[in-house]
Amino acid sequence: MFVSGAVAHPGLYELSPAARVADAIAAAGGVTTLADPGHLPNMAQRVNDGRQVNVPYMKSGTTAAKLDINTAAQADLDAVPGMPPGLAAEIVQYRDEWGPFTSMSQLHADLGVDSATVTGLEHYLRVVLPQQ
Repeated sequence: MFVSGAVAHPGLYELSPAARVADAIAAAGGVTTLADPGHLPNMAQRVNDGRQVNVPYMKSGTTAAKLDINTAAQADLDAVPGMPPGLAAEIVQYRDEWGPFTSMSQLHADLGVDSATVTGLEHYLRVVLPQQ
């Protein structure tokens, strides 16, 4: 069974013949905060060998789908599509040391992330400035 989409660890999983879609998603670490709760697959359905379970992401145009880079947990940042390995930890360390991000362009300017990657991450991340 291949589990894809907004799950913690997409990949191929071996499940018992009696397994349900909920078991497949649990094997993949569960859904992430980027999952679209209104379009989850039927959790009670039995899985079939050779089939794929896809947990859809929220549409990137909606604000609710975007994580706040200043408050998101490292695990949630790691789950963002296109997040380079290790960058989530660097983001958290930067926040702890220097305070909140004021713009997404700081990923490029301060952390050295290439512009194309920053542009891709902007579909899933946003900067919310803390209230004074």
